[in-house]
Amino acid sequence: MIPDRAAASELGDVDPAWLVDARWLHLPLYGFLIPSSRKACIAAAREVRRIGGLISVDLSSVWAIREMGAELGAVLREVSPEVVIANADEAAEAAEAGPRAAAGVLVIKDGAAPVKVVGENGTTSIPVPPVEGVRDTTGAGDAFAAGFTAARLLGSSDVEAATAGVALAARTLRSVGASVD
Repeated sequence: MIPDRAAASELGDVDPAWLVDARWLHLPLYGFLIPSSRKACIAAAREVRRIGGLISVDLSSVWAIREMGAELGAVLREVSPEVVIANADEAAEAAEAGPRAAAGVLVIKDGAAPVKVVGENGTTSIPVPPVEGVRDTTGAGDAFAAGFTAARLLGSSDVEAATAGVALAARTLRSVGASVD
């Protein structure tokens, strides 16, 4: 995953050897903003799909969605991720692009509000327990995606994976920026 806009924009051709054992490729929308990195992300997704891996896309930010404009829907259809992850604002902004239609499941995070898993069988809400001792929110979204992905790779359902994502995000909220004694 390349979550930094600057690093994502510098992505060049991806050596297929990097992806030999890839079971899941998680791509941030930032990687699709610059034509050269978009080409690399799409090629990497094709390679992972060819070897039987799964794809997810994080919509990254409202700004990135606005920058993509009408191209967002086309990119999502081309990459055809099994999962699209967004926060509530990103999901609302991208609604016209149809991220749900381009994915097997759309996972919508909304801070302390329930996470919504939107799939073929409708929408399931996963409660988000209160988090005591929040130190910093930095990285909580990425931790959610990591927890979700790891759980799915271990055989969990989308709902179970979202619950795992919530748990890892909560742990991150309590630990980011914490000093180590």
